[in-house]
Amino acid sequence: AKATGWVGFGLAETMGMAGADIVYYETASQRLIDSFAMKNGKPTTDKCQDWQLVSAEQSRDNLAVEMRRALVSSDTQDRNITNDSAVPLLPTAVIAAWGEGAIQHHCSTCRVGAAVRFFGAGDDSNLLNSPMHGLRGDTSLETHDITVTNHAIKEQKTEYAEFCFDLQTRLGRANTTTPLHVIGFEPIIQPATRKYIHHYTLYTRNETCPDEPQDYFVKGPMVWLWAPGFQSSALPPEAGVRMLGTGLKTFILQIHYNNAELETGLKDNSGFTIYYTNSLRANDAGVLQIGDPNIDLYNTKLPLGSSKLTISVAAESCTDDFTADHVTVFSRFLHMHQSGARMQTTQMRNGAAVRTDYVDFFDFKQAGAFEPQT
Repeated sequence: AKATGWVGFGLAETMGMAGADIVYYETASQRLIDSFAMKNGKPTTDKCQDWQLVSAEQSRDNLAVEMRRALVSSDTQDRNITNDSAVPLLPTAVIAAWGEGAIQHHCSTCRVGAAVRFFGAGDDSNLLNSPMHGLRGDTSLETHDITVTNHAIKEQKTEYAEFCFDLQTRLGRANTTTPLHVIGFEPIIQPATRKYIHHYTLYTRNETCPDEPQDYFVKGPMVWLWAPGFQSSALPPEAGVRMLGTGLKTFILQIHYNNAELETGLKDNSGFTIYYTNSLRANDAGVLQIGDPNIDLYNTKLPLGSSKLTISVAAESCTDDFTADHVTVFSRFLHMHQSGARMQTTQMRNGAAVRTDYVDFFDFKQAGAFEPQT
C-alpha cells in the first residue's frame, strides 16, 4: 500500500490503537501531530505537542519521517519511553499505519503491530540473551511436540475441547521413577486455524489417560496458559514444572475455539512444544489462578453501560496448599473475554497493597492476553 499522504507511529499497551500514544505526519500540511487514541478511529490531538519534526522525505510511494521527543514526558496524554534493555523486561509494544490522502481509516494491510526493544547494544544481544532463545540453543535439553490430531472444530461459536496426553508413553518413560522438570513451553499454532483459537489452558493429573475418548477430563493443577498476544514461556533458571516420577503423569490441554461465523470443515492440528531437563532445578513451578477461572459467572447479565466487578480471593485458600515457606512470583498473565475492558489485580498484605498489576485498555482483538512488566 502507498504511503503518500500520511504515516503514523504509536507507543501502545497491547499492540492496538486503544490506549496508544500516537504521532502522525501529513504531507499536505507538512505537520507532525502529537495525539492519542482511546479506541479505533482517527486519533485525538494532544493538548501538548511534544514531538518535533526533524525531516520528512517523499520517495515515490514511500514516506520517511524523522522526529524526536524526550523519553520522559510531563504530558499525561503521553506514554514514557522506558529503558527496556534488561531481560526479563518486555520489549516495547509499538504500532504503525500509513495511507494516501488525508489521515483516515487505513486498510488492513496498511498497519503493523510489533514488540521492539529500543535500548541495548544494537546487535541483537537482548534477543540472544533472552530466556527463550537460551532454551532453543541449549543442546543439553530435550524437546517434545504435543499436538492435537485433525480435531474437527465444531460449527458453534464457543467450543471447549480437551485432549489428554500421556507423558510416560510419549517420552518413553513408562518404567522409570525418575522425575523431570519442564522448563519451557512454546505454542504450535496452525496458520489455517489461528483465528479460531481463543486460548489454551494446560493442566496436569496423576492418572494416565483413560482408554476411551472423553469430552472432559478430571484435571489437576494448571501449569501453563496461552492466548494471542502472549509468546513462549521460559521458566527462570531456578524453577521447573515437575513431571513423572511419583508426580504428575499426563497433560490435559483445553483449547477454547471461537468459530463466530459457524464455518464448516475446519481441522486443527495445533499444540505446543515442551523443553525439559533430567537435572532437576531447585524449585517447582506452578500457576495460581484468581478471578473467575472456571467461568462461573458465564450466564450473569451485565448492567447497561460500564460496570465493575470485584472478586476477592482469601490468600490462605491457596497458600495453605504450599509446602514451601516462601513463594516467588516471576510472571503475571491478565486475560478476559469479549466484555472485559480493564483489569486490575492487587495483592494485599495486612490491609495494605503490596503490588498492583493492570491493563488499562483490554481488547481481545488487539491481544487476548496481557503480561505486565516484571
